[in-house]
Order: sequence, then structure tokens, then C-alpha cells
Amino acid sequence: MIDFDRAKEKVVALHNLQTTSSCDGLQICPETNTINFIEMKGFEEFKRNNQVSDKTVKKQTKKFDFEKKLEQSYFLLQTILSSSNFCAAKEDYKNFQSVQKRYFIVTDLKLEQNGIENILLSLNFLAETSNIDAMIETCLQEKVNDINVCFLTQKPRLVSCEKICELVCEREEIA
Repeated sequence: MIDFDRAKEKVVALHNLQTTSSCDGLQICPETNTINFIEMKGFEEFKRNNQVSDKTVKKQTKKFDFEKKLEQSYFLLQTILSSSNFCAAKEDYKNFQSVQKRYFIVTDLKLEQNGIENILLSLNFLAETSNIDAMIETCLQEKVNDINVCFLTQKPRLVSCEKICELVCEREEIA
């Protein structure tokens, strides 16, 4: 696992780039031929420090530009591969194009496992809810569903911290 924010700082300085954002982490899994872009979003602290409501959750999640972070992270990764300091062969760069690329948005919330309940939450959006985590999950999932990036080989996924370890190294079968 690579702290991609720190890697970004070094790449930006070395190549004098204007990029402003990156994913929090990058994981390269040679055994599964995958590259996982990982973005972390914590909400436990947000819930402690804010009067949580439909309005504050929507305002907070509206700030997230997952697609921009992902695209700029991919650009940074390509910059690293094509850099003379990295010494990648043309064959390595060609192989990079065929590697599975996935995006995980990881949260410290315990995410619901019931798909029907999530659909209900999306439709109703719980005017006044007793389940703040479900409301936050619904807002986050809507943002994740809007991500449309052509280089990914799998739809972006919203996952809990508890599940990320088992998901990042699973092999995806592409039809």
C-alpha cells in the first residue's frame, strides 16, 4: 500500500505539475494483476462535531469530487511510469494498460448490507431519520454511482473499513 498523497507531493515537485488532488492510497497487487485506488472518508468525527441532518450531510458529501481525485491519481501514476527516473520499459507501460484498475471509497461507517433497504432510503431519504449512518451512506453511494471513468475495469465501490482488506486483493473475473 502506498500513501499516494505523499507520492503525489514528490511527483508534483519533481515534474513541476499543477495537479491538486489525489487518492489517499494506491495498492498494487501483482498476484491479482490489479491496481486499487483508495479514497478514505471518515464520518464518525463529522458526526461528533456537527449537528447532523439531511442538509449537513448533503453539504458535506457535495464537497467530494471522487472522479477528479481518481483521474488525477491515474495521471500521476502514468507520469511516474513514463518518467526517466522510473526506468519503465515500453513493455512495462504496455502491460500497465491491461492491468485491472479499481476504485474503493472507504468509510469508517458500518455500511448496510441490505440492498432493498438502501433503495428505500434513496427513495424516501428519511425526512427525519433515526439512522444517521444510513442517511450518510445513501448520500455517499449516490456520489459513487455518479463516477464515470473509462479506465476502471470495475464499478467504483463504497466499502467499510472492516471490508476493505478482503476486497482489495480479490480477483475480479472479467468476461
